[in-house]
Amino acid sequence: MELGYFHEGNGSWINSSGHRIQTESGGFLAEFTDKLFLGSLNTGRLAKVLRNLVRRGSGPKGVKRVDIPKLDANGNPIFGQKPHIHLKDGRAYNLDGTWKHGSGTLPNRIMKWINQHRN
Repeated sequence: MELGYFHEGNGSWINSSGHRIQTESGGFLAEFTDKLFLGSLNTGRLAKVLRNLVRRGSGPKGVKRVDIPKLDANGNPIFGQKPHIHLKDGRAYNLDGTWKHGSGTLPNRIMKWINQHRN
């Protein structure tokens, strides 16, 4: 399954490589329609929800901050950027299940927190 998110600023679907996958007419590319980000439709929204919780002090112990992909001058995500959680131990976990920095497993309390807000 390919992961990505919906960029609200320019109304485009962005894949995990940072490329736009929407036609100029605004329709989705045919080959993506059957695998369009089953969980990723929520990934960008999930990152915003989690980021707001952390900023209000409601995040679990061990979470430093939640980042949303950085954008270039055209409003497109910089290549390879994904929504991710920075942990206080220096690691960073992408919300697609991969590690941005470091490796290992997430503590259960953090994984439960992510899954609690996934929908």
